[in-house]
Amino acid sequence: MTKKLSEKEITLQTYNKSAKELAEYFNSIGSRKSDINRAFSYINKKEPKVLEIGCGDGRDAEYIINKTKNYEGFDLSEEMINTVKTKVSKGNFHVADLEEYFFKNKPNKKYDIIFAFASLLHSNKQTLKKVILRVSDFITKGGIFYISLKIKKVYTRETKKDRFGTRVFYYYTPELIQNFAQNRYKTLFMETQIIGKTEWLTIILQKTKN
Repeated sequence: MTKKLSEKEITLQTYNKSAKELAEYFNSIGSRKSDINRAFSYINKKEPKVLEIGCGDGRDAEYIINKTKNYEGFDLSEEMINTVKTKVSKGNFHVADLEEYFFKNKPNKKYDIIFAFASLLHSNKQTLKKVILRVSDFITKGGIFYISLKIKKVYTRETKKDRFGTRVFYYYTPELIQNFAQNRYKTLFMETQIIGKTEWLTIILQKTKN
């Protein structure tokens, strides 16, 4: 009997099987230089410590590494990590599960900036709420959590099939994300924009409490 794959396994299978094609697609879009510059503008520190959740093929890693020597990136897709290691010579890259990284590790090392560019959109709201709260333990006081997500008027789950394969996405609302942040953060910046047919949220949360 064939084992039924979980939605995480289905999505991961697509990223592993289509890593090369997805990397080419991401490269055609280019890195998020304005977002990265905005994030660094809030941190008055030389060589800040940066963590990127879901670094993928390194679309943004190379630009971030030009701004700090203290960069770490992880992704659940082994093939994506293999790809980034061939194109970005500097930086600490490794395979890790989002939930295991934050819930099975102690925050012995704290970061000034944690990026989650279009990576948390594969997590449901129960997981995302726990992650947002737990991530605050890994951020220095005054440090920031920089998030981009797909949004809709209501929280929505979508299974998307395209030329890359099948992936599961979750759409959020700005209010829901701010609610998840509770009193651990304050919102420094929030913007919505439509790219193609998709509306995106960019939100910068600053840690306010130890």
